[in-house]
Amino acid sequence: MTSRRAVLKSGRIWCSGPCCSRGSAPKSGRTSHRIGGMSRVTGAGGRPPGSGGIANPFSALRPPMSFDALAPYYRWMEMMLAGGALHRCRTAFLDEIPRPERILLLGEGHGRSLVEFCRRFPAAQITCVDASEPMLTQARRHLARQHLPAHQVEFIRADVLDWTPPPGGYDLVATHFFLDCFRPGQLERMTPKIAASLQPRGIWLIADFQAPTGGWRGLRSRLILGLLYVFFRRVTRLPARTLTPPDSLVAQTGLALQRRITIEWGLLHSDWWQKPVA
Repeated sequence: MTSRRAVLKSGRIWCSGPCCSRGSAPKSGRTSHRIGGMSRVTGAGGRPPGSGGIANPFSALRPPMSFDALAPYYRWMEMMLAGGALHRCRTAFLDEIPRPERILLLGEGHGRSLVEFCRRFPAAQITCVDASEPMLTQARRHLARQHLPAHQVEFIRADVLDWTPPPGGYDLVATHFFLDCFRPGQLERMTPKIAASLQPRGIWLIADFQAPTGGWRGLRSRLILGLLYVFFRRVTRLPARTLTPPDSLVAQTGLALQRRITIEWGLLHSDWWQKPVA
């Protein structure tokens, strides 16, 4: 949430990344436009995914989620307010994983992960997906400021709920501070598609928030996450009301958790999931 969050620490507010769902109107350039229509996503019986109830006849009138207005500010917000904690989660395993050839970044936002992948894996082909055109613009600018070539990157403006990556098309997928944007039913739709895009032995890196249980750590996390969701639901029309851990959904696709790192008293984590050979 690819600096999409507001988190309280030592009297400061942290901000982390945007998510990959419905953004602004497309502009000209190298971006591939594969975004779906503006109709509301529904599940079986016309109900919104994860609603578990009767469909609301007025739900289609709600404006879609958008991080467009915050795009120009995310880079300095994260640098000034979040320090390096979020970025440490993004890059936790990049020096250890096998060198990838095809990389998929979902909900990339303003491009901090993109820069790291381009710098560390210059021979890889990278697909960078986000629903916000202003966020993709910030990602391109961030790449240019670091004097990194953009020829290895394909920028796609798309709603991840509607867009389907090619099966077996990637050996590395990264969803950093992104999955926490979505309701349980939406995650149930997304995770099989993401897992199917991985080749055998492919790696899925996930960096995100979590809620440790018990004690002052649990209380602190609940307070932070509560403030986070209130803020972003109002500012960006975030669909999720609370954090849904994706672990069980990812495991159901057959991937296995190889490693997990937690920092900030359990508030942030970075995961390395891997697809089996067969």
